[in-house]
Amino acid sequence: MRNMYAASTQLNSAAAFISAYDFHLNRVKKKLPTESAHEEAYNFATQAVRTTMYGGGRAARPLGIAKFGQAQGIASLAYSLQSYTFNTMSMMARLGREVS
Repeated sequence: MRNMYAASTQLNSAAAFISAYDFHLNRVKKKLPTESAHEEAYNFATQAVRTTMYGGGRAARPLGIAKFGQAQGIASLAYSLQSYTFNTMSMMARLGREVS
């Protein structure tokens, strides 16, 4: 289960980046030279992923969980759910700070 969460987080971030890049590139392609359009689309996609997605899964788990033996799966799942909650709160705080 914990590996599915890590994979889904990575897949969601990649899909969000590609969608945002394609969306913005189609909007600015006619207005800017090709190189500038790609650079602006990349910056837009990076900002979109940064403000709408957050990390988790394997990257968010401490190495100490690997020492739990049989309970590793349960501990990793609980930690992933906790990090999901904390990442949501920190993302909302970051967005609030950027708006004000």
